Amino acid sequence: MAEVIRHITRDGLALNIRAHGQGDPLLVLHGFTGSSMAWPQEVVHELGRRHKLFLVDLPGHGSSARIHEPKRYAIEEIALDLCGVLDELRIQSADCLGYSMGGRIALATAALRPDRVRRLILESASPGLADENARFLRRQSDEALAVQLETSSIASFVKYWMDLPLFVTQNRLNPNRLQAVFDQRIKNDAASLAATLRGLGTGSQPSFWDALPSIVNPTLLVTGALDLKFRDVSEKMQDLMPNAERRVVHHAGHCVHLEQSQRYIEVIQDFLNPSEEIKHEN
Repeated sequence: MAEVIRHITRDGLALNIRAHGQGDPLLVLHGFTGSSMAWPQEVVHELGRRHKLFLVDLPGHGSSARIHEPKRYAIEEIALDLCGVLDELRIQSADCLGYSMGGRIALATAALRPDRVRRLILESASPGLADENARFLRRQSDEALAVQLETSSIASFVKYWMDLPLFVTQNRLNPNRLQAVFDQRIKNDAASLAATLRGLGTGSQPSFWDALPSIVNPTLLVTGALDLKFRDVSEKMQDLMPNAERRVVHHAGHCVHLEQSQRYIEVIQDFLNPSEEIKHEN
């Protein structure tokens, strides 16, 4: 049974956090339109056997504060929020696992506050965009998505989002599991998601490519074999990070933890607990 923690940020906003398991602390950060409930039950259960998971509803998502001001979603602000969470929990540094948007936030936190992050697990994540023109085009794309959120129903947007080519490999999932993902996502607030795109989109955040050589934290880069774009990104990241290793999970696309949960668990446990013998199925 997860314990629910309500953290009040320095500016009075409430963040919802679910704590589960026991052991060394592990911050767990979901992707865009997700929440702390987006992680499969088996992933939470198995990782919680050896670690104390703190599954965060990121600002504007899940049961955390609904914020409609894009500036409040700046990645530097979210990194400060996470440091505040650690302060309240009296944790000096924690391992940090982030998926997609959550991975960008985890990486930014490690770059900006390396004293608060022990090890990094980045699933289908990037350091942003180094090219200014690419960032401009991405901001335009994110603005169009934000307008779509503001002018259509949350359900129609989530359906559009889940039908993007990036997520097409999820169509192989059990229909009940896919429906559960849809049901979780439509509980989010459309205006908050629009503000997230404007303030925290890949085109809005600063590029952290130049910071990668200075991030000495042991880092695991996880991608799906079918996600060619992020496989390429993770390979380039590994070349620049002193202590990074990569794992490519077969038969998975962008959302590895959902599409290949058991293999995902094994990969994470091998990284976090290298001295333990964990049995694998061939």
